[in-house]
Amino acid sequence: RGPILCLGPGAAAATAQAGAVRAAGCPALALASGVDGADACDGALDPDALTDLAPLAAVISDAPTAAMRAALAKRSGPLVPLVTSAEIPFVTRLERHVCIDTTAAGGNATLLAQSG
Repeated sequence: RGPILCLGPGAAAATAQAGAVRAAGCPALALASGVDGADACDGALDPDALTDLAPLAAVISDAPTAAMRAALAKRSGPLVPLVTSAEIPFVTRLERHVCIDTTAAGGNATLLAQSG
């Protein structure tokens, strides 16, 4: 999965979130007041910045706000979920589905299975 923005709240929470995301194999940026490190940014984020901040695969915050949700909803392109730390294991994996079109077999998957 792509980059995940970890907003805490607070430096300790943002750092813990980013650590969990990285442990799952995803790139992460911890952004909070007082946070430091190679993949961290000390400061605060105006929720409106989430509308244009790219690229993002997800935003993690244990104190999501209506302003964050509204800004992410205004984004163009793929949907970017706003999740909590408890959901980190689910957002760090990219799920793929394989669909077999059975239209050519009249909707009968058994006919397709027999053709192989």
